[in-house]
Amino acid sequence: MFIASRMFDVLCLLYVQQLFSSGTADLPPPCNVSFVSENFQHALKWEAGDPGSVATNYTVEYISFKNLSSCLRCSKRKNIRIVTPRNNGNEWQPVHHCSHTPQQMCDLTEIFPAILNTYCIRVKAVTEAEDSKWISTDEFQPCRDTKLRAANAHLVDRNGNLQIRFDFAELPPIIKNEGIDSLIDIFGKLNYYITIAKDGKVE
Repeated sequence: MFIASRMFDVLCLLYVQQLFSSGTADLPPPCNVSFVSENFQHALKWEAGDPGSVATNYTVEYISFKNLSSCLRCSKRKNIRIVTPRNNGNEWQPVHHCSHTPQQMCDLTEIFPAILNTYCIRVKAVTEAEDSKWISTDEFQPCRDTKLRAANAHLVDRNGNLQIRFDFAELPPIIKNEGIDSLIDIFGKLNYYITIAKDGKVE
């Protein structure tokens, strides 16, 4: 009877130790999480919180808010609408192509068709045994925060005179489906700044 009681005490102690150890050995979350957006092409990037861990995948979610105070540089365009978010922005939505993915990048271009809405994104690490805590980004509004870059820029020599030629960046199909054909439809006009460097020095 004494031996059975001691064995029960040992088993209870081992259970408590296992309980506490599993609670403190959390899976490290992703680190260096960054959001990159250029010409309405959006991507979330991150690095492994524990590069030595094995079989770690990642899951990305987003939440959308209807932005009542639309971006100033887009607010005068009548052909841009504000979309009411799914579930009124109260619930995080899965990014299905970035659910349990081994990649450390998630293309979100197709997820953000409403360029006047505001979005937040979060990512976590997952294994078969546990999940890490979520790491969230700052809020993002495509119209306000995307970086604009000229496309296909190149120099042309015209009788000793150099000319710079470039194209407007092409909008993603998901935005064209909203009835917006070009950057001019969004911003009305675009100003470009040209920097000239000679022998590695900006003039």
